[in-house]
Amino acid sequence: MPVRNLPVHVDPSWLDKINPMDLDSMELFLLERSKNYDEKYSRLSCEIYITEKLDGLTLNLVDDNIKK
Repeated sequence: MPVRNLPVHVDPSWLDKINPMDLDSMELFLLERSKNYDEKYSRLSCEIYITEKLDGLTLNLVDDNIKK
């Protein structure tokens, strides 16, 4: 099964608890082309490092269709 980039919106109460986005990575490039990109809340789920401190993390799945 191919790996896909899954855009999610991070619940505002969790933004300060997740690792910051690496602005030199492809994450921002891909997110900006996501149909429901939100500068503040959008992240790729595969780029969020899951640790015990994120127990209960709330993410909202968004439509990941890419703009044409």
